[in-house]
Amino acid sequence: MGSALQACAEPYLLSARAAALCAALEAYGGVVTGDGLSHLMTGSVEQPISTVARLLIARKVVWFQAHGQTLIPMFQFHVPDYVVRTTVRSILVELTDAFDDIEIAEWFVTPSLLLKGEVPVAVLDRCGTSIIDAARADRFVALG
Repeated sequence: MGSALQACAEPYLLSARAAALCAALEAYGGVVTGDGLSHLMTGSVEQPISTVARLLIARKVVWFQAHGQTLIPMFQFHVPDYVVRTTVRSILVELTDAFDDIEIAEWFVTPSLLLKGEVPVAVLDRCGTSIIDAARADRFVALG
C-alpha cells in the first residue's frame, strides 16, 4: 500500500498511543490515510473521495487522528469493493456514543473477557452476535 501507510511507517511522528495502535493493527491489514483509502477505492467505487468523507463524517467506519492525519484501519473493509463489514457497522452503533474515535479503534485490538480474552478484530468473522454483545456491555460500563 506504499504511501498510504506512510503515517504509521514513521512512528516517531506519532504519539506513543497512536504508534501502539498502528502496531497492533498491522497484523490485521494495517491502516491507511483518508487519502490513501480514496486512492485504493479508485476503480471500485464511484467518487472515492466523497465516499471516504461520508463514511468519516457519519462515523460509519473506525478511524482516528494522529499527527494531523486521518488513519483508517483496513480490517473493516471487504476488499475489493470496500464495503464496511456488517459486524463492524453493528459494533459502531454500540460504541459511538460511549467512546471517542481512538478509543473505538483501541477497542478492536484490546483483549475482551467477554470474548474469552481474544481481541475483537481477530474474531470478527467467527463470533457472531457475541462480539456485538461485548461492545454493548462495554458501552454500558463506559456510560455508567
